[in-house]
Amino acid sequence: MKMRKLSVRAGLYLATTALIVFIAAPLLAIIGASVTTNPFWEFPPSGFTLRWYEEFFDTENLVKSAIVSVLTGLIAGTVGTAIAMLAALGITRTASRAGSVFAVVVLLPLLIPHIVLGLGIYTLYNAWGIRMNILALSMAQLIIVLPITVRTLMVATAGVSPNVERAAANLGAGPFRVFWTVTVPMIRPSLIAAAVLGFVVAFDDASVALFVNSADTISLPVRMLLSLDQQSGPLVAAAGSLLLLVALVLIVALEFTVGLAKALGIPDRR
Repeated sequence: MKMRKLSVRAGLYLATTALIVFIAAPLLAIIGASVTTNPFWEFPPSGFTLRWYEEFFDTENLVKSAIVSVLTGLIAGTVGTAIAMLAALGITRTASRAGSVFAVVVLLPLLIPHIVLGLGIYTLYNAWGIRMNILALSMAQLIIVLPITVRTLMVATAGVSPNVERAAANLGAGPFRVFWTVTVPMIRPSLIAAAVLGFVVAFDDASVALFVNSADTISLPVRMLLSLDQQSGPLVAAAGSLLLLVALVLIVALEFTVGLAKALGIPDRR
């Protein structure tokens, strides 16, 4: 029996290691391609240089696109978190079937190809005469941000006992004060996590941003796609590595500040 348990544990460790390698390999390849000394796609790199990162910051259109991505990420992440907080409260506090139906509708974009969503939003924007600017792009990206932020906050709001809020109300607190002083502090870690995840989703988006853009609102992922036949491979790889770095820094910071597992409602089994 003991040998069987050891075999199962060894198998789980092996499968987990294989999964980590499977996920990390493409990321390591991009980083490796960004430091090669040759001006074309190459992995493993034939040498080491930071020349392509310097060239990234010297290339005006890439820097401008990076700023666009940061701005749209901030707008979509912030607005998406605010909307998701109200939506999550409505879904978890609705006992009828309507809450479940609304949850399915909100999470539906997770199952629809994002490039189809981008094409649909582009079609609507054209029909309604909406100008393509940073705000328009940010609102378009909400459709892919909301499923993530709503799902994150649904877990958090479901863990808030209505009895706590009722107790505050019985002590004389009004609805807004109960919400601001009781509910919000209890879900604060998940609010931070939702905002960070929402920013990362919008910041890294290429599918929606590929359609909803103008000459002044091309995001960095879209600029990378458009530059594949114009810029050198290592320069595009350097841009991809910087996208990866931003996401990793935010996720690590989230882990050390509020705890990613706690914020996402994952039980601690230690």
